[in-house]
Amino acid sequence: MAAADDTLAFEEETIAERGIVVLRLAGNISAKTFEALEARIKGIFERGIYKIIIDLSLVGYVSSSAAGVFMNALSEAHDHQGHIVLMSPTQKVREVLELLNLTGVFKLADGREAALANF
Repeated sequence: MAAADDTLAFEEETIAERGIVVLRLAGNISAKTFEALEARIKGIFERGIYKIIIDLSLVGYVSSSAAGVFMNALSEAHDHQGHIVLMSPTQKVREVLELLNLTGVFKLADGREAALANF
């Protein structure tokens, strides 16, 4: 799953017995790609799944627009007794999350097992 600079690729894994989707992202979350991410998360919600692990291990860059997508998703998930966990953010992504004061809002996990332990 590779992505060019102005693209964002998605891969989903459903853990049906736990009602969790792992959404793997590759590329950059920017002004050009955040709407695709928003639509993908909305599609997961439309299937009645509100527990999402977002794998950021292959994301090189996140803009402030990503913060809006993540915050809206977290609010929607909480409205349905779900949650969003951000998994394995790269150092650059983690720095942006810290700069935007999102590390206190979101659960961050450094791997799959740690992410799953949040549900």
